[in-house]
Amino acid sequence: MENYSVMDTVWILMSTVLVFIMQAGFMLLETGLTRKKNLANVAIENLMDFACGGIAFLLVGFRLMYGKGSVPYFPKTAYMAFTMMFCATAATIVSGAVVGRVKFKAYLIFTVCVSAIIYPIAGHWVWGQGWLSSLSIGEFTGFTDFAGGAVVHTVGGVAALVASMMVGPRIGKFHNGKSNVIAGHDIKAATLGTFVLWIGWLGFNTGSVLSIENNIEEAAAIFLNTNISAVFAAVSAMAFSWIRFNKPDVTMILSGTLGGLVAITAGCSEVSQIGAMIIGIAAGVLTVVMIEVIDSRFKVDDPVGAVAVHGICGIFGTVAVGLFAKNGGLFTTGHLERLGIQLIGIFAIVVWTSVISGIILFIIKKTVGLRVSADAEIKGLDWSEHGIPYDNVDLAEINDYVPKIEELVDVENAVPVESFAEPEVDQSKAAITKLEIVARPEKFSALKEALNEIGVTGMTVTNVMGCGIQKGSTEFYRGISSEVYLRPKIQINIVVTKVPVEKVVETVRQTLYTGHIGDGKIFIYTVKNVIKIRTDERGYSALQGADD
Repeated sequence: MENYSVMDTVWILMSTVLVFIMQAGFMLLETGLTRKKNLANVAIENLMDFACGGIAFLLVGFRLMYGKGSVPYFPKTAYMAFTMMFCATAATIVSGAVVGRVKFKAYLIFTVCVSAIIYPIAGHWVWGQGWLSSLSIGEFTGFTDFAGGAVVHTVGGVAALVASMMVGPRIGKFHNGKSNVIAGHDIKAATLGTFVLWIGWLGFNTGSVLSIENNIEEAAAIFLNTNISAVFAAVSAMAFSWIRFNKPDVTMILSGTLGGLVAITAGCSEVSQIGAMIIGIAAGVLTVVMIEVIDSRFKVDDPVGAVAVHGICGIFGTVAVGLFAKNGGLFTTGHLERLGIQLIGIFAIVVWTSVISGIILFIIKKTVGLRVSADAEIKGLDWSEHGIPYDNVDLAEINDYVPKIEELVDVENAVPVESFAEPEVDQSKAAITKLEIVARPEKFSALKEALNEIGVTGMTVTNVMGCGIQKGSTEFYRGISSEVYLRPKIQINIVVTKVPVEKVVETVRQTLYTGHIGDGKIFIYTVKNVIKIRTDERGYSALQGADD
């Protein structure tokens, strides 16, 4: 039995746990930036691509990647666990790009192929003593990808691009040559996912030192470089999106931060702190630009920006090694040779991934099919693929769907009621009026309080979208311009009989008035009759007593 370093083994296992946490980060990010009706589908894809992909990698992929060679410093099982996490990261990148329209079984098949073939062979070229590890130009030998900027992220990003193109865009994403906004439902989840990914990335990059016992200073430098690139990428993405769209786009900042983490991954052990800073700044801007270009120019529907973040920034970070490496970088030492090696290597990985991904996806399309039906997509994949009902589906998307009612009950048999004669009251008191008030959402609490003070307690409140003469404004979401004609409003319906209508109107006006466009409107209707269902009371008496 070989003598392994206990410290190195513990180090790699701790790093494995941190990288595993990234799977939860991807799940949070992707669910946050997509529609709620696909939440469960995205979540289970992130779990199952780890499970199914992990099995494929352990049974086939690891052997393709490393052959029968021994792994130094710690038991082979520990290294298998570590690289299994890297494989899961490459596979799960695809899920965010095809969210909301790909068949679950098709996704799993592709995940298995990525884990068993595409990622392992690219990894073998770089880390398994393959041809890229021995590629020489001049005095420099070996393609550099320290922690997977090319092998993991570029592979995942390119596969995501091919998959998104072959599956096609979501319904309603592109119309008449224009890209339409389909916003995510939970920015909190997306932000939390970014933080979780950032934490995991520290294990991703720093853990790739492998032997910590004699390399503690290198590990510390990698840790710092990873954070430097991320923070500068976040700031540059914020600044550029602010300049470009007149507002700091939150989702662009999140994507830019991740772009900085991707870009430093290949060269985190090779560049100085200044190099990490430059790479981060460039990656933040590049991410914002490419998300917009991929969507608006190339018409590729990528809801989470996986192609820009992982594919484009993975390529950039790999090339950046040849530009900023302390040893042999073009901008640091004036040498071109190392840049040449990086360009050849990343070109080979991109071509390999795109060609094989295309072939595999074509076979899947012709056999089990890639895309769900339009009806399934409209209902949401939570419902159509997993049988999970969603109780808040956009009615505009399901206007052709009418659920079946198995049994109807006659009104007479539903609830026994006792009829009451309408009371004899003065006609002036019996007059019933409905007021429909459209107002700013932020004014609701004040309006409710004011109405309570004058004796109006019953109301029906609905969140609505609407516009008046102002028509709306132009806003940006992830680089896509959108004419916002409909703004969030609340609609309050009240019916009054005791309280004078003019008193209600004056109270509403005083409460809602700001003097600016968008204060709202009041619509007044005469109500012919009111019927309380529970008691069958009608007219004036139906509005008295406890509300139903």
